[in-house]
Amino acid sequence: MKRLWVDLSGIVLSTAAIAALYVAASAIVYLVFRPLQAIFLPGISDYASLIFLPHGVRVFATIVLRSRAIPGLFLGALVSNSLLWGVTDPAILISQAVIAGATSWLVFEALYALRINPYYLSSTAQVPPLHTILLAGLFCSFANGFLMTAVLEHTTEVQHITLTMATFSVGDMIGLMVSWVITFIGLKFFTELSK
Repeated sequence: MKRLWVDLSGIVLSTAAIAALYVAASAIVYLVFRPLQAIFLPGISDYASLIFLPHGVRVFATIVLRSRAIPGLFLGALVSNSLLWGVTDPAILISQAVIAGATSWLVFEALYALRINPYYLSSTAQVPPLHTILLAGLFCSFANGFLMTAVLEHTTEVQHITLTMATFSVGDMIGLMVSWVITFIGLKFFTELSK
């Protein structure tokens, strides 16, 4: 019974932490990057940001927690899309949350089946190489961008769909790299503090 309690409390804590990180990353995008993008690049979709930090949360949470990251990513996307982005249609809200929650894990599993291991190797404490993280992030971005474009954009104009998907991909990859730098600096800072 104690083991079950430990497992459940771990799931609840990781879900809450990932959801909080996802909402915080979304808030930065919504409050800082989105207004700047609207000023300097007004022709790009309101749904796609050229610096999308939540993609970094999706990728890093999946690297560390595998499928256990899905509930936190789902909850974080649900809350941020509802509160920040003003999505009120339940079908779109749930679709976006499912896409944000599950896409990274599905792509990671496909890469793992192809003998590319993007997961954190906890038994050896070995972090995947940066090129593997970027490759996994790129494939996650393509899958996520395609699915989000299908859900959000109500047009068949190829040029608009292509621009939106390209923006999703560029924003996701820049967001992933910015998240990686922030994570690296944070880990370095906490390592120095613990000395």
